[in-house]
Amino acid sequence: MAKNKSSRQIISFGQDKFENQQKEQVFKALFSHHLLVAGYIIATPQPDLGDDLWFAKREDVNVRCGQAKSGHTCTINSADIKAPREYCIKLQLPTLRKSLQGNSYVYIVGMADERLRGLARGSVDRSGCDCFLRVEKSSVLENPPQLEFLRSRETTSHIVSEFRAIADGFHFGCIPCSFFETQTTKWGESPTEKKRAENSLWIKVEDCSSDDAGTCFRYTLFKKNATPYFGQTDEGLTLW
Repeated sequence: MAKNKSSRQIISFGQDKFENQQKEQVFKALFSHHLLVAGYIIATPQPDLGDDLWFAKREDVNVRCGQAKSGHTCTINSADIKAPREYCIKLQLPTLRKSLQGNSYVYIVGMADERLRGLARGSVDRSGCDCFLRVEKSSVLENPPQLEFLRSRETTSHIVSEFRAIADGFHFGCIPCSFFETQTTKWGESPTEKKRAENSLWIKVEDCSSDDAGTCFRYTLFKKNATPYFGQTDEGLTLW
C-alpha cells in the first residue's frame, strides 16, 4: 500500500549526510524518474556496473546509449554570488572520439547547486548567442544554504575559490556527442592542454536571474553556448 504524502521522508543533502558518490546516485535516480515521466524506458544493463544508461522510446523502441556524469565541486573567480561557476566533469577522450563515429551517444551531466531543489529544467529563451535556460519546473530555495568553502588557489591573473556544492538540487544537461565533434581534435595538442583537457570537461554556469526575468542560467562549454542542451531532454536526445 502506498504511503501517505505526509509520511514520506524528504532526503536533504548535507556535508555530513552524503558522500559525493552517494549524491551521484541520487542524481541518476532523479534523472531516471524524469525520463520515465517523459515517456522513455531507461535501464542500467548488467553485469556492466558502470555509469552507462540505455534509452528506448516506447513508440519505435529506438535504443540509444548514454553515460551519466556529475560534478559536486565548483570554482568561483569572485566573491560575488552571481559570479559564474565552473564544474569539472571527467570524460574519457578515446571513448568520446570513438562514439563520434556513429554519432549515437549522449552524455547526461548533473551539477549540484545549493540554490535548487530537484532538476533544473524549463524553457530556453532563444535570443541569438545570448539564450539562457529559464527555470520553470524546479523549486528554487528561498534561503539556500551557504556553499562549503574548500580552498583557494592563485593564478597569474586572479584568485580562484573552490567550494563544495551542498545541495539537493542539480543543473542537468543532455549533450549529444555531435557537440564535441569540432573540439575533440584540438584536445591534447600541447602538454598543458593534454593534462587539463584530455579527461576533463569544464562547464561554466552563469546566473542570469533577475526580478524581471526570474530564475535563469546560461551554460558554456569551450566558449560555445550549450544552454539549449540543459534542462531540455528532447533537445539533447533528438539533435544527434
